[in-house]
Amino acid sequence: MKIIGFYKSFLLSPLGLRRLGINKGYDRRLFFMSFEDSLKYLFDCYGIAGQKEYCLAPDFYCPSTLAFLEKYLKLAFYKTNPDFSTDKNSYFKQFEKYRPKVTINYSFTGFKLNPREEKEFASLKKESDIIIYDYAHRILDPSAAPAGANIFSIDSIRKHSPFLGSHIIGGNLSPVQNSYLKTTNFYKLKCHILQAAKECLDLSALIFSSRRLYLLGDRIFLLLDDLIGGGGGPIKGGFFSFFLYNIISAPATRECRKNLALLYNRHFSTIQCPLINTLSDDEIKAGEINYYPLFVADKIQQNLLDHLIAKNIFAEKLWELDDLHFQELNSDLYQSFIIFPLNHSIKENDIIRIYKEIKYFLKKSGYLE
Repeated sequence: MKIIGFYKSFLLSPLGLRRLGINKGYDRRLFFMSFEDSLKYLFDCYGIAGQKEYCLAPDFYCPSTLAFLEKYLKLAFYKTNPDFSTDKNSYFKQFEKYRPKVTINYSFTGFKLNPREEKEFASLKKESDIIIYDYAHRILDPSAAPAGANIFSIDSIRKHSPFLGSHIIGGNLSPVQNSYLKTTNFYKLKCHILQAAKECLDLSALIFSSRRLYLLGDRIFLLLDDLIGGGGGPIKGGFFSFFLYNIISAPATRECRKNLALLYNRHFSTIQCPLINTLSDDEIKAGEINYYPLFVADKIQQNLLDHLIAKNIFAEKLWELDDLHFQELNSDLYQSFIIFPLNHSIKENDIIRIYKEIKYFLKKSGYLE
């Protein structure tokens, strides 16, 4: 039985060999090992340390990144709506209240300000304020990145490709001085070895439909997740990761994700059960997502995940809150959904298989007639 999982193999990625210019605009000198390494470099450049100033972040955000930010800044939060959109009233209110030195603009489906909101924000923002658009769950297009003094966009390519790295786009930083950064150390070597091992295991698991190999690859991913960003740093990203990422076709990857998300929606939205909900097609078309989110009531969520995993369907939760102590976080949203893969190994028959297993689980559990 085919393993349906979160594969990111290079051999499964759409390549743009005839369109090598499509992803140009990244600066090799501002390419780091991880999202946190990029933040370290920015904070060092601006002398941010000691929790003297505020960082405004969404109340639905990556727990490990929040823990990292707390080492440098005091945290304040703006609200996220149940459909992942940003509560703009909360955003502007919190910005005026805390006057943060750093603001993180993030939404799971993509952070956006309309022209009126951009004008309002410009009237509130001081030129020295640092605005960071988090593209960790999106593909960063340098030509479309928000522009302005001290406005940066940062991605995390390991979230949607088999490579390690993080680009910084925008702002008014001078190109990084090589003498300032560590380019090679044991931390960097370990990260690349683990990433290469996961690439091999993922591809082997897909080819041989091996549950054991997939689970081993998942274990390596968790090891890498604990390791990444912890190299002292900031650490520069690898040359081969930078080059090979540039030959993956970003437009084809975006189109694949959106089409698959709409296919998931076409089937999942027909499940007539109040414990299961989806985003609307319009919300999916308007945004950009790295994983397909399915809203599942907390009382059946873990049992459903266990059932799917037993059928070689590897859905999971996006983030866990166990180790966090921020009362302002939107714990209901963290616990409200599970995610499914959006990659080129997924076909419509796979989505139909997932849909049938969800319906079977609901009927077996007495939640669906």
